[in-house]
Amino acid sequence: MIQSWFSRVLLPFGPQSDRAIEDEIQSHIQLHADELIAAGQAPEVAHRNARLRLGGVAQIADRCREQRRFAGLRAGGRNLHLTMRRLARDRSFSIAAVLMLALGIGATSAIFSVAQTALASPLPYPDPDRRVQIFSRWDAFRKTSVADQEIWDYRAMARTLSAVAAWFPVQQNLTASGHPARLTVGRVTANTFDVLGVAPLHGRVFTSEEDLPQGPPVAVLGYDLWHARFNADPHVVGRKIVLDDVAVEVVGVMPEGFRLPTDYTDDVVDPTQLWRPAQIDDKTLSRSHSYNAAAVLAPGQTVRSASNELAGIARQLTERGEYRASMHFTAFASSFDDEIRGSVRPVIWLLTGGVVCLLLIACANVGNLLLVRGDARQREFALRAALGASQRRLLRDLLLEALVLAVAGAATGLPLALLALAVVRTFDPDALQALGAIRMHWPMVMLSIVVATLTTVMFGAVPVIGQSGAFRISRDAAVTATTARSRSRLRRMLVFVEIAVATILLVTAGLMIRSLEAMRHVNLGFTPENVLTMKLALPQGRYPTPEHVVDFYRRVSERARVLPGVKAAGVVRLLPLASTIGDWGLDIDGYDESLGNAKGEWQIVTDGAFEALGTRLVRGRWFGSTDRTDTELVAVVNETLARTYWRSADDVIGGRLRLGSNPNRPWVRVVGIVADERHNAITESTKERFYIPHSQWHVVTGGALVRTASVVVRTSTDPMSVALPLEKLVQELDPDLPVGTPLPMTTIVDRALATPSLTSFMLASFAIVALILAAAGIYGVLAYVVTRRTREIGIRLALGSERSRVIGLVVRQGLGVAVLGVAGGAIVALGVARVIRSLLYGVEPTDALTFGAVSLLLVSVALAASALPAWRASQLSPLVALKTN
Repeated sequence: MIQSWFSRVLLPFGPQSDRAIEDEIQSHIQLHADELIAAGQAPEVAHRNARLRLGGVAQIADRCREQRRFAGLRAGGRNLHLTMRRLARDRSFSIAAVLMLALGIGATSAIFSVAQTALASPLPYPDPDRRVQIFSRWDAFRKTSVADQEIWDYRAMARTLSAVAAWFPVQQNLTASGHPARLTVGRVTANTFDVLGVAPLHGRVFTSEEDLPQGPPVAVLGYDLWHARFNADPHVVGRKIVLDDVAVEVVGVMPEGFRLPTDYTDDVVDPTQLWRPAQIDDKTLSRSHSYNAAAVLAPGQTVRSASNELAGIARQLTERGEYRASMHFTAFASSFDDEIRGSVRPVIWLLTGGVVCLLLIACANVGNLLLVRGDARQREFALRAALGASQRRLLRDLLLEALVLAVAGAATGLPLALLALAVVRTFDPDALQALGAIRMHWPMVMLSIVVATLTTVMFGAVPVIGQSGAFRISRDAAVTATTARSRSRLRRMLVFVEIAVATILLVTAGLMIRSLEAMRHVNLGFTPENVLTMKLALPQGRYPTPEHVVDFYRRVSERARVLPGVKAAGVVRLLPLASTIGDWGLDIDGYDESLGNAKGEWQIVTDGAFEALGTRLVRGRWFGSTDRTDTELVAVVNETLARTYWRSADDVIGGRLRLGSNPNRPWVRVVGIVADERHNAITESTKERFYIPHSQWHVVTGGALVRTASVVVRTSTDPMSVALPLEKLVQELDPDLPVGTPLPMTTIVDRALATPSLTSFMLASFAIVALILAAAGIYGVLAYVVTRRTREIGIRLALGSERSRVIGLVVRQGLGVAVLGVAGGAIVALGVARVIRSLLYGVEPTDALTFGAVSLLLVSVALAASALPAWRASQLSPLVALKTN
């Protein structure tokens, strides 16, 4: 009875849902229970007996469900197999669609991952919104560091700040812990780690007693240094290390990823790896700006309120006579996020916008391909519908094809994304790397895949959506023509969007490339080719006096000049484009200070340094070996300083200057004028600068010493060929002195251009791909138009129409869409160019050459893409064309 009931009742429910089967089973159990109740059984007993007698039905239903599921899987496998066969037969369409999706998904995944790293990586500080950096500003500097006296002023006077910390970097040599190494050491106030909100991984940070002058020598290690030099041994806390020949106790280790806020800036090549107390003497505070400062906002305060109060404090200090009114001195606060991400944020947004444009073009092209293919299969769909296929079945097949294409595009695009990330890393964008490792972020990959898949599925379904349920082969010409015209307009709209977006990309890329070229042709004031650099830092223990320091750098320069292949050699305090240079107040003989305070960036060099860097001598002479400690004090100035503070160039040579306004400091005679040199940045305007011989600096300043400097060597061949001999030379003079990594000066210049180079390269790559895709889109649409109008073209030719007119008919269609797209894109590009004005150098956002060249290029590409379909149309035989349905 159960078997017959199963065959009669359950089998018809095979295509239905599991819920329907369950309802049917429960219904029959209730019917049987009612029969037993009518026969005199109690209701509870009747229901139990009914379930027992019909219990086998549930097992049979389970087997039915399993068979139905297996049948569904088999049907799905067959559908997938048929889909793959259809796509394999239409090989050209499949390859084109997959490649376009791969380009869009790969590029978008890579740039989205970079954007995730740069814009969304968490900063290594808790509550970064409550922490700010403090900066100074006056006529000479738009944004610069603070003075130690100002730190004390802000601590005492600022109510919007609950704590203020300060630090400055120095170079020190780590010895007696493996191979000697030169480290960037952060000298920090004791409350710096508390202000930053970071606790040590092991041990502790500094106490206020350790931060006093002559306090005990202690240090906190950075995580990377702890791993590299001390094998991540937690017992290093309490041990002694040797820094500049001084035994220093390790009191703590900072956690992984910790950096000072200033370690994220573009000009920091070597971030701090170890920290020591600043030990500022509050009895010798000055207004010399050489400290970085950070603070914690008081409850309820904002960056704006803190800036307003700092500006008010600066006005009070000026009124008290601490600063001259003519300086227009002020101070302000800036959020950690703006300082750390501010330099890369515009670039990342620009690249993100560019890659979104590329993805949009790729999706539009795939959509066009799917529309063309769908229209070409209308007869197939109608025939299948006539044979019984439902609209739902046809739609499912098209969606399955779209999904297969999307999966193939994603699989092909992932290797392209990895390649794009590798390209980004080759540009060495330090500002990006510092924010986190540039790696693939899979949520960003999934976002790219989802966008591309949805686009593919949407356009893949268009040929079926909106058709009649019967999907019969319609002979209604009006309906057919209306549908064709509607989809033709959609295809043209997609091509219009492609060309407009390509115009935006090409204009933006063109402006960035022209800007980069302008940067590369900036007169740097020195010649970086064939120059090798190497940093040194002399420890105070072995070089206690000025004579020791001067003698060492003199011997290095002299011995370097006799190395094979060396044309000139010398030593400079700071390498141009490798670090920020500060200024020093000047007292210039004969200058009327009512016109403003005299000042100048200060650079210390040995004889031979100008020649090694390739600095151009404008007038007078360079420093020579005769400019010693015991000879006349001399200086060289740049063109800007000479032009600013002397009436004429004739007055400069022989003129006198003095550091600061201290009358006890000696006068220095100017002996030469050199060309202006770009130092802080390639795009930054040059400022006043003076040069003092290294051998005389301690005399000019009354005892200051320059222990950290860079050897510069000009060679007649590849500069790296001199690297090993130069290292050996230094080791012979001092075996325990670590040497910095030898770097060609061209590498330093390239690093300064890393971010604009990366931006220009990526945008140019996007623009080239966009141009190719736009050309493919125009060609695809026109080729389809020719195919659809074959009969019409045949009639025209049969009636005597000239082939040139047929060519013109097709070409005009392509050029019409292209011209409209270029015009629309150019209008949007004008707005984009104004937004990225801050990233441009030497080129205006409305640069006519760029806009004109891009417009001409796109119209030419459109003409070329239209030529082949137009030629094919003109070669049609009227007899063959008239036979076409």
